Amino acid sequence: IAFDELLRIPFCLRAPYFAEPGKKITRPVSSIDLTPTLLALLGFGTGNTGFDGANALVPLPNGRKVYFSGWMREGPAGFVQDGRKFVYHPTEKSAYAYDVESDPLELVRIELPETRVQQIADDVVVWRTETFFKPDQRSTGRQVLFGRWLCRWADRVASAKYKKQPE
Repeated sequence: IAFDELLRIPFCLRAPYFAEPGKKITRPVSSIDLTPTLLALLGFGTGNTGFDGANALVPLPNGRKVYFSGWMREGPAGFVQDGRKFVYHPTEKSAYAYDVESDPLELVRIELPETRVQQIADDVVVWRTETFFKPDQRSTGRQVLFGRWLCRWADRVASAKYKKQPE
């Protein structure tokens, strides 16, 4: 299960003259934030490039969802949003939440109404569908990720190209 102690991975960045020494990011961020953060440190603007991630060194928007998933295709997945972690179990067709701000050890599971369970399930399924390559994919092919990145692959060679207009 995706408990917080499995998701909280320390990330240290040393960027003298570019980042405030000792700065701590306490809001949830993801590996998708790494590229926009590094590009911003190097002086590149990423505001209109279509990254799903954000520069983690500036205030992040309220209500932002940070998704997570394990490697198992039908394993638990979910997102953290506004101090709550929502977990969806596809095999059980269930979802629940934790208030990670007041319950950082995730001892109290919050049961959700059926309508909210369905909303979370739909949200996670859409995210997984749009962002993951399928394990049974062909050895060559193409796929659009995040609505804007055209990814192509042939055996072990892959490329990604940003499309200004979504496909």
